[in-house]
Amino acid sequence: MLQHHPTPTRSDVFIPLSAVDGTPFPLPAYRNGIRASAFKVDIKVAAPMKAFRVTGVMPFGSQQQDFTQDVTAKSKSAAKHIVLSILGSRHKASRRKIEIASIQVIDPEDSLDPKVQNHFRGRAASSTGEEEE
Repeated sequence: MLQHHPTPTRSDVFIPLSAVDGTPFPLPAYRNGIRASAFKVDIKVAAPMKAFRVTGVMPFGSQQQDFTQDVTAKSKSAAKHIVLSILGSRHKASRRKIEIASIQVIDPEDSLDPKVQNHFRGRAASSTGEEEE
């Protein structure tokens, strides 16, 4: 015969007990509205973003088309991934069929891409240490 088990209520919920003295573990503390965690995560400072110019060849039907794409990324491998993602999404091209010829770090002011210009807006004068008057 099957027995009916009611859904647990708040008082029936299992509370883990300390192996040392059998007392319940303390509930998570909140500090300034943020839950304090028992697992401390090292906060890593993000690597500075750079402007990259990626050039290569990709298929368009039965022809091959050269492309040049300017992107902001942390590294060359990240820039490659971004370009493959953009071109694959826009043109339904497989990553295997996109051939990347070069990935170069460029000065953000040399780029015509609005996203690159927007990302580095206001940083060019501060990065060289010169102030315009």
